[in-house]
Amino acid sequence: MDDPINWSSIDEARFNRVVEMLLVRVLTDPAKNRRARALSGRGGDGGIDVGVWDTETDKIVAIYQLKHYTDGWPSRGKGRRPAIKESFERAWSNHQPKEWTLVTPSNPSPGELAFVKDLRGERDVVVDVLGAAELDGLLGDTPAVLQRFGVDRGRELLRDIGREEHAMNRSGDVFAVMSKMQTQIRKRSDHWGVAVSVDEHGNTIQEFRALTEDASDREPLEIDLSTSFSSATAALRETYDDAMRFGLTEPVTLDSRVVDSMTFKGPDWFAAEHQGGEITLMPLENGEDRTAIIAAKTKSGQRMARMEGVVKLIAPGSEAGRVVVESPGGLVTRWMFPYSRTGAGKLDFSTDFSGHRMREVRALIRFLTKAPESGRLELEIQGKDRIVVAYDGHTFPRNPTFESYLDDLIQIEDELDVTFMLPEGALSSEERIWARIATLLLQGKAVAFPGIDGYNSVFHGEQEVAEALDRGPTAMVLQDPDFELNIFGTQFHLGTLFTYQHQADFIDEAEHAAAVRDGDAAGRHVQIRADNDLPFLVYLPERREGDFTPIVPWGLPHLSEHSKLETVQQLQREGRLQLPGPEQIRS
Repeated sequence: MDDPINWSSIDEARFNRVVEMLLVRVLTDPAKNRRARALSGRGGDGGIDVGVWDTETDKIVAIYQLKHYTDGWPSRGKGRRPAIKESFERAWSNHQPKEWTLVTPSNPSPGELAFVKDLRGERDVVVDVLGAAELDGLLGDTPAVLQRFGVDRGRELLRDIGREEHAMNRSGDVFAVMSKMQTQIRKRSDHWGVAVSVDEHGNTIQEFRALTEDASDREPLEIDLSTSFSSATAALRETYDDAMRFGLTEPVTLDSRVVDSMTFKGPDWFAAEHQGGEITLMPLENGEDRTAIIAAKTKSGQRMARMEGVVKLIAPGSEAGRVVVESPGGLVTRWMFPYSRTGAGKLDFSTDFSGHRMREVRALIRFLTKAPESGRLELEIQGKDRIVVAYDGHTFPRNPTFESYLDDLIQIEDELDVTFMLPEGALSSEERIWARIATLLLQGKAVAFPGIDGYNSVFHGEQEVAEALDRGPTAMVLQDPDFELNIFGTQFHLGTLFTYQHQADFIDEAEHAAAVRDGDAAGRHVQIRADNDLPFLVYLPERREGDFTPIVPWGLPHLSEHSKLETVQQLQREGRLQLPGPEQIRS
């Protein structure tokens, strides 16, 4: 079979047409007094998609029910099994056929086949399934149907003229056609190449690229654009005029509301005229990542701050030009420089911290904080070209909460040799809390475990645990030998974590104590709660300085401290609360 039908991806309308014609051809047999027909569902089909009649008695003897289930009829979801059962029951109630067959474009699983077979129950009817394998076999035995539906006539014609790849039916056809097209395009010009692509909407995109340095002189290409703006498109006109006068740094799309005509002037392969349409003016990234230095200076020349960057594009306009510089941390500066010596330059900038490293963002904030103290900003490119603009003293809005977050993360980076990148969107308050906690833990401090008043743990069966249970509320330390955190998708390991409760109370403590004494406590799950609502304290015993681990607050302005934090701090000051040290780490 030259071009077999792909049953797994066939659409429902085509599936119905192919199967109806196939079954009518195969099942009609005048010698056996059999006539097959496909019925329309208009007004109800009585449970018949394709039926086979006995021509002598005009009685239906077989019914074929078509279901376009390319991925079967599993027991869970989609309501397919009830639909199959309903079709069978309707067919049996109306016609009592000798045979009833479900026809689908997929081969049944054992469970799916058993489901269909079980529809029979105690009734005198043969129930079966016709799947993709059987349909392929019937197609092979029916050349007329195969020729009608299985063979791509367009592909046959393309093959006859030696261009079969233009049918795009095989994986390599796109590459073959594009390669031939590029070969022909290269013959058109020694100075210009064209990158051709097709977007997801079917729009063809041609990008003209100079192949030689003097391409614009040897073979000039021009576009004359005729536009008409109205009050409704005044904002678009302002954007367009700005780009033409001072340099294009962002895409500008002129749509059919303003474009009257576009005339392409140049050689025959380029020349054309179009009425209306849409054109998008794209900035050319010609900065070649030249090194740039932005310096904030006083009027006397004293440098207040410095920021490095790279030039992304240089855009000339009719009256002035623009330079766009990107700097670490998410700063983009757009410098406008006049062609006349008497004109004043201008600067605007934007920031987007997402996707940048903590240290880069922190350095950028320092630069933006210092810059208002200067009288001017200078841009130096490759150590020579220079643009100077007066700085209007605009103050960068400080955010102490965010900056303290950065400081915490930078401390973690320094201690653990990890790297955090700021994510897009709002920052998680939970991650903020744990960034502060991790910072304090690494400093050898103990802090309240946020958001818990109980703990689940597992007994190891030691006798001293039973004694602790008998005593009632008691000091308890839980150990996590491999404590990890995840902030901004970066996983980092902090080591052994102690969770300490000064007055731990056990739920069902008598039952647990008995199990310990009987030797049945190992692996037993236990719930621990805080008596008197004292906080659970967490710390890294291996990070303590000397013999003391101070209990400290989180110190986050937007977050209330634990209500009993001062209680445990006072107990520690009085010597009645002593946090176990690293010697208590269980090996």
